[in-house]
Amino acid sequence: MKLNTTVLCGLAIAGFAGPSFADERAFGDGVLPEALQIYDLDGDGKLSAEEAQAMKEARRNRHEEHQSRWDTDGDGLLSEEERAAARATLRAQIEEKRAERFAEVDTDGDGSISPGEFAEIPALARLLAVHPERVDALFGHLDKNDDGFITADEFLARLGGRHDVPPPPRDGGGDTPPPPGEGGVAQPR
Repeated sequence: MKLNTTVLCGLAIAGFAGPSFADERAFGDGVLPEALQIYDLDGDGKLSAEEAQAMKEARRNRHEEHQSRWDTDGDGLLSEEERAAARATLRAQIEEKRAERFAEVDTDGDGSISPGEFAEIPALARLLAVHPERVDALFGHLDKNDDGFITADEFLARLGGRHDVPPPPRDGGGDTPPPPGEGGVAQPR
């Protein structure tokens, strides 16, 4: 027992006597992520204290630049109106990108995604080979009116997390939204 305790204490002391933890920091597999490599000025694959500080300053400057873009009155703070305008602009940019993605998947250009087109999405094609039932469930989740196709409205509403947007009518006609509590409409608590 004394021998085991002595060996463990010796190993612990040897571990602490080596290089400090801060000097040996590594990411995952020991390779500096690509996004951080621009800050590795000496090219040693690690961020020194100076390089890390430069990275923090660059990120802070980038944050300030972004904030100043939305700070329309120049007071250095974002009012609720400025925040709302920023959110609206960013939301519009995101929805535009999503519409572009929808158009890429809608290969026949008919304004809807068929199960075949859906299965051709590269990430889903890999999943289809292993778990076809998951791809079917995902398609069903997006196809809110169960017509066998995903419309642009269904696609954008579900991917945007906008579960408060009622799905199109199941019978294909009318503009009447479903009754409260049905069709994915968020209800107040």
